[in-house]
Amino acid sequence: MAAFRQTARGQGWKGRDELLKEVSLALGYQRLGPKIEETLLGHLLVAIRRKIIESDSDLVRPGTATMEQYDLEDLRGTLCSVMRTGRRYEREEVIHAVARYLGFARVTDTVRQSIRSAINSGIRQGILGYEGDVIWR
Repeated sequence: MAAFRQTARGQGWKGRDELLKEVSLALGYQRLGPKIEETLLGHLLVAIRRKIIESDSDLVRPGTATMEQYDLEDLRGTLCSVMRTGRRYEREEVIHAVARYLGFARVTDTVRQSIRSAINSGIRQGILGYEGDVIWR
């Protein structure tokens, strides 16, 4: 996901094929063969669902450029995607997992604060439970 986010950053609309070629180069492949293309196409669809990439037919462009562009509802949904029901997690572990899930290579203060807000919102809504720095679904 990070490769899609980084490759698309700062660019406008482009063809899906062009983006897939650029992502494959960013990942260290010298050419985009059929198996790599098929795999990356599946990952592109995931990146679109996670709002990392925006799509309009065969054209794509960057979606959410910053963590702040995700609303609390999206982030709460992401928490539910990365956290297994009944398992206990350290908050910092969840923050890093959500950042990776959304294609952020680094956990900056802005990223951390947005995810913390989503965790607190999830706790207030009863989606998450907590005890100190340990949270669960």
